[in-house]
Amino acid sequence: MRPGGIGGLQIIPNPTGGTAGTGGLMALLISAANVSQQLTNVDTTINFQVDNAGRFGYMKRTGNTFSSPVGGTYLVLLEPQIRQDKNNNITTFWVNVNGVAVAGSGVVYEAAASGDSNVVSVTFAGILQPNDVVTFHAICSVSVGSTLLFSPAAAPAPSVTAVQLIIQGFNTGATPVT
Repeated sequence: MRPGGIGGLQIIPNPTGGTAGTGGLMALLISAANVSQQLTNVDTTINFQVDNAGRFGYMKRTGNTFSSPVGGTYLVLLEPQIRQDKNNNITTFWVNVNGVAVAGSGVVYEAAASGDSNVVSVTFAGILQPNDVVTFHAICSVSVGSTLLFSPAAAPAPSVTAVQLIIQGFNTGATPVT
């Protein structure tokens, strides 16, 4: 490290907020599901019960939907804690914007045996226009195929959320670049 700097990285504050070159962080929302949710072979909207961190900026949760009055570039990370309830089941997760599945946002979970569990990572990065509505979905290949699994705290371990969601928004100006 050189005196007066941080190696080759220099962060310059933007007078209008955020950091120059990033468009400025304008939203951060962390939400979770703290109740187990059964998944079936019918398109199911993932339920959210709590916001785990104070809302920052424009992104808001209303029940199981997420929206912002401000357009921008958004990065979404959804992490469901899933348990396989039946053998030969495949569970698919994806992101919807305004009721339409986002191409390329789907991920598939298939466990070796009933009772296996894992955390799956679903990511979405893209432009959202003002007031776009985002929801998160899952479907199983068989009826009652998987569960989004909440586990209460058992000292010394904390509780395990059924789903954790992190949304970050970056303002790209009044009209986001498409």
